[in-house]
Amino acid sequence: DGGSPVTYMPSMLNQSIPVSLNAITTTVGISLTLTDGARNSETRGLRSLIVDTEPPTVTTPPSLTFTPDAAGSFSGTLTLSGGSVSDTIYNSATGDNYWGIWVANAVQSGSCPADDAPELRWGAVEVDASAPSAEWNLLHGLKSVPASGTYCTYVRFLDGAGNASTTAVSTTTAVTVTAYQSYAPVVFGQR
Repeated sequence: DGGSPVTYMPSMLNQSIPVSLNAITTTVGISLTLTDGARNSETRGLRSLIVDTEPPTVTTPPSLTFTPDAAGSFSGTLTLSGGSVSDTIYNSATGDNYWGIWVANAVQSGSCPADDAPELRWGAVEVDASAPSAEWNLLHGLKSVPASGTYCTYVRFLDGAGNASTTAVSTTTAVTVTAYQSYAPVVFGQR
């Protein structure tokens, strides 16, 4: 499509060729022209490439809940219900409204940090958009040790290209850690 040719050397057979797609924002056709040492050439069309730079749209935010596996547990299940999320390109390609979710945790200190706070460490989780739930741990991405407190969990929606929605949903979960005591025998010796 009028782009710069990429030189492919014989020593590079079966190797990937980096190509910059920074200026492309839509569907593009790709063609490959092969030229041999005698300058004979043949051009072949390849499959179209869709460059997706648009994140999913959250029309109505779904509700988010975290259900611990047991009392005092940091592991459990995130569940999304209701709401309306869609992604035009990913939906037309797969039939799903989004590929998965991007999740982050924080420890509540007074209040939960904003969903765009720089200290949040996001992790991508693939989910089935028709029944969105995922196994999750409230300590994921945190540098703190497990302790009783309130944990904030945030979710953004991801399309198949990795674009995250600008809208996040969140929930808080109170966890009470049971402290266990251990007793060790003490032996006194005389001198």
